[in-house]
Amino acid sequence: MRPVRAAPAPTGRSELPELETDSADFAVGYAACLESALLGVARGRGVDASDLRIASTVRLGPTGHGGFTLAVSLKLHAPHMSTKEAAELMLRPHERCPYSNATRGNIEVNLQVDGVGVDAPQTRHIRQVELRQ
Repeated sequence: MRPVRAAPAPTGRSELPELETDSADFAVGYAACLESALLGVARGRGVDASDLRIASTVRLGPTGHGGFTLAVSLKLHAPHMSTKEAAELMLRPHERCPYSNATRGNIEVNLQVDGVGVDAPQTRHIRQVELRQ
């Protein structure tokens, strides 16, 4: 699979030079949407989400039966909270984000907080976070 990396700038635009692929647009849109939802949840909980960043990687590859599929990695860096706190905070926006809702169960979506994997159930109602080492 060919990876495409992107991270939304504070303005919501990509920090990368002009990207010409649909998968790059998808990567930027997904990261920006999740980041916006995450900031809203953090604000509602009174959590310091300043300086947080979400970087996304979208891989495009064959399905093995004549078509193509995407795989997405979303990596959260949240310097003002613990990994577990950030992972718990990340799951609620992942439940609300339209990109997450559209892709859930359809493509592989890998969530990480500062390099630690976050297991998100494939259901819409997330109750508890599990971290992978």
